[in-house]
Amino acid sequence: MPHFFLILFKINLVLLLFAAAYHLVLRKLTFYTINRVFLLFGILFSTAYPFINLTEFFGNNEVLPAFVPGLNQNVEALAKVDFFDLRWQSLTFVFYVGMLFMAFRLLIQFISLSRVHKNSKPGLIESQKVRILSDEVSPFSFWQTIYVNPILHKKEDLNNIIAHEKVHVKELHTIDIILTEISLVFYWFNPGIWLMKKAVRENIEFITDAKILNKGIDKKAYQYSLLDVGTLRPSVAIVNNFNLSDLKKRIKMMNAKRSSKVNLTRYMFVLPVLLCITLAFTIDKKAVQTKILPIEKIFIEILPKIDVKEKRNRKVLNKRKSAGQPKIETKQQELNINKDTIALD
Repeated sequence: MPHFFLILFKINLVLLLFAAAYHLVLRKLTFYTINRVFLLFGILFSTAYPFINLTEFFGNNEVLPAFVPGLNQNVEALAKVDFFDLRWQSLTFVFYVGMLFMAFRLLIQFISLSRVHKNSKPGLIESQKVRILSDEVSPFSFWQTIYVNPILHKKEDLNNIIAHEKVHVKELHTIDIILTEISLVFYWFNPGIWLMKKAVRENIEFITDAKILNKGIDKKAYQYSLLDVGTLRPSVAIVNNFNLSDLKKRIKMMNAKRSSKVNLTRYMFVLPVLLCITLAFTIDKKAVQTKILPIEKIFIEILPKIDVKEKRNRKVLNKRKSAGQPKIETKQQELNINKDTIALD
């Protein structure tokens, strides 16, 4: 397998592992902020993973190649692979076509957002600066800006909408969205990144809903606001839409009982296991084995030297006895014998 595809394979394998861990173990927990950190770390770690090599901590600190041979594969065997094989050429072509398509899609979304911004007007709602929209679209926020069409909403709903979007702005949720969208450009073929994207979007809405309710806003009134706004079509995909996530799931999580702190142990178990599994494959066993002296060499090289030294010490003692010298009684005298042994060498 060419190095390029080996790197993609490793990245996408880690993405799948993190996505599976989140959906199977962590998704139902109400520790939304910790889940956010877990998801973002999973995306960043998977990207950096192919370039991590722990062999230098165990081996001979040799200069390592730019591409780390994965899963203990032989570097020489990889070098013999013909990269220009027709199959790899075809896969490379498909990969780049998909990447260009996703990049173009992302560019179109930014252009659409720019047009929406130009067509909007600055305004003030509840002492909050916003951009007033004229289209019948769902309210949304991007970076530090909130976009809303106040004509479409009741006053009570409008207050909840502004409070909701202010949380998105304060928590910098746009970073999460942009990171997943950029990752989608490069890993578009992997179901793991699509699952991670959905999880990130879903989780930031859980975070926002929880913070809104913690401020004392009436739960039922807020949920009805979600249902009312849910009839509007969403705007650009790269923004924090008010009704983006599945409303039933969000309402269910708002009504769910808070997770016990005992469940924090899941994170203490899941993350170390994921790191151990993935990082274990970054160690080249052959390089580590060359650093460890085999048992045979210990018997062949080290033990004979020890035996020779003992014989020399005995030889010095015998000479002293034959010369009528007294026995060794102090540590200093023993050290003198060792010096004599060295002198004989």
